Amino acid sequence: MKTIAICKNPKCNNEFVVKNKRHFYCCDVCKYTHHNSTEKHKERMRSFNKSAKGKARTEKYLQSEKGKIYNRNKSARYKEKNPLKNLARIVAVKHLEEKPCSIEGCGLPGERHHEDYNDPLRIVYLCKKHHMDLHNNRLCLN
Repeated sequence: MKTIAICKNPKCNNEFVVKNKRHFYCCDVCKYTHHNSTEKHKERMRSFNKSAKGKARTEKYLQSEKGKIYNRNKSARYKEKNPLKNLARIVAVKHLEEKPCSIEGCGLPGERHHEDYNDPLRIVYLCKKHHMDLHNNRLCLN
């Protein structure tokens, strides 16, 4: 007797014939696509990329011809993907001078932080440390 199951890949959901108890996907494409998109896999890749072996692999790739081409086009891809952010950055650089960090008692040189990209001249100046803390939800400006 053959058992019919539904593919575990949320983007697929096709029915398939189960071959054994550990058969959860209708095909290898669904299996690897879904596996590579899970949070567990992403966390493993993040920790690998921080390791010495991961950093060495990245460095080797960036020295290759393919890596150089990828890097060359990175800023163009970013600007195309984030036009509002790019426009806000251009307006701020053109019209506002650099100031020190606005956190009381810090005084280090500030980086521009936009709360809202639709209002490019409303900026908070934060040093590198406070800026990263804000983006990692360890600092609240309100």
